[in-house]
Amino acid sequence: MTSIDFQYPTLFDFPPFFTRQITDSTWKSQVSQWETFILDYTRQKHLFRLELHHSTSPGGIEIFENKKINRRLSFETLQDIIEEMTLKGTAEWEGGSKGPKSEALIYWHTPEEWANLIWNWINETGQNNQIVTYYEIAHGELAEGQGIF
Repeated sequence: MTSIDFQYPTLFDFPPFFTRQITDSTWKSQVSQWETFILDYTRQKHLFRLELHHSTSPGGIEIFENKKINRRLSFETLQDIIEEMTLKGTAEWEGGSKGPKSEALIYWHTPEEWANLIWNWINETGQNNQIVTYYEIAHGELAEGQGIF
């Protein structure tokens, strides 16, 4: 998928999507939709880390701002969304839960899923007992068409 092919959800043009909803059930739905959106976007862009201040600033990450409707997700709302994602295991705060909550690791694959993907790739490509680099796994000839990254 190229960046042109990225599909924004229909809610992206709905102004309340960018404002934290106060009703609990609506908020849970909103978080779920943002989580899916963030995971899809970071997977396509091969992003593993979000710096929340930068992401929600003007000119930051495009998915957190819709210029057409003049809306931007706030830093605090993104923090709340990421916090919910940490409870589900799809994100983790950089530095753990005790540090400042301004940078997050995004798990569009959990660490266990990454381990399985790499293990399967090693077995399928005959790389057992071989030393391979990250570059070879992600971009080497044997990685083409594997869909790991």
